[in-house]
Amino acid sequence: MDWIDVNERLPEQTEPGYMDPYLVWLPIAEEYEFAYYNFDGQYWEDNNGCNVYPSHWMPLPEPPKM
Repeated sequence: MDWIDVNERLPEQTEPGYMDPYLVWLPIAEEYEFAYYNFDGQYWEDNNGCNVYPSHWMPLPEPPKM
């Protein structure tokens, strides 16, 4: 998977009212984090509900088949 620049494209909503998790790169903190894109407010938030400001994102891979 390749990183997607937030200025080029944002995630597409899969279900109304549901936020999929994504892996994001936070350049100010220089770290990876899981985050959600809030389609209603059009912003990113982490697991604690705090706003985050990623430069890039990517979808998570499918879980392994059992």
